[in-house]
Amino acid sequence: MMKQAFRRNSGVRDLGGIQTADGRRVKSGVLYRSCALSRLNEDELEAVRSLGLKTVFDLRSRYEIMNEPDPVIEGAVFRMIGEPDEESGNDAELSSAFLRSEIEWLTRGKQEYRSGMKLTYLNMLCGCHAFGILLEEIQTDCAPVLFHCAAGRDRSGLAAVLILLALGVSMKDAADEYLMKDRSECPDHPGTEEVNEEDLPYAEMTADIIDSAGGAQAYLEKAYGLNDEKRRVLKNMYLEQAV
Repeated sequence: MMKQAFRRNSGVRDLGGIQTADGRRVKSGVLYRSCALSRLNEDELEAVRSLGLKTVFDLRSRYEIMNEPDPVIEGAVFRMIGEPDEESGNDAELSSAFLRSEIEWLTRGKQEYRSGMKLTYLNMLCGCHAFGILLEEIQTDCAPVLFHCAAGRDRSGLAAVLILLALGVSMKDAADEYLMKDRSECPDHPGTEEVNEEDLPYAEMTADIIDSAGGAQAYLEKAYGLNDEKRRVLKNMYLEQAV
């Protein structure tokens, strides 16, 4: 069982069970998020190996991967899709340029978005190259999928939000997954009983930017070319009728 297998701070979570606005839910056992696999203990690694993963998407920089390479997961293809970046990993230019001018006016007057970690989030929300690859590739025969960054928090959290929004999950429920809240309807999925207060501003900022861009569908299409047909493909692959 997921909750018994992993420590809460591992960030390993099955996105399955989350409800969509049209009454369906995300299938269990096909979409996972986590921290770097090198940070898992032996029992956790054994549990990951038992998931039958087909593809692992690594959102980290080349420098991060070189310093903490993932262990081998038999049968899984590893895709390193993070941006070439600074040695720190945190100072990377994570965004493509084509949304930058639009994001500029959306955030005009909000100087709090332009410093520290919020600036990194702003870059990621400008059509991050790695997120674009992830959203395209999960439309192919690559599941079960696990995607991860270093701590399993910022990059993995945003990736989870984007995937869930593409599947028709509400912004509120997608933000709850970013915050790794416990899901009472999914007791096998680990989460945090108390939300880290430091994470709340980033969840709120993400919701603000996406809403200002015209909502989830408009944002996903502008940022990643994720049109109605591509979202339909994703929904057919990863959703099921709720019982």
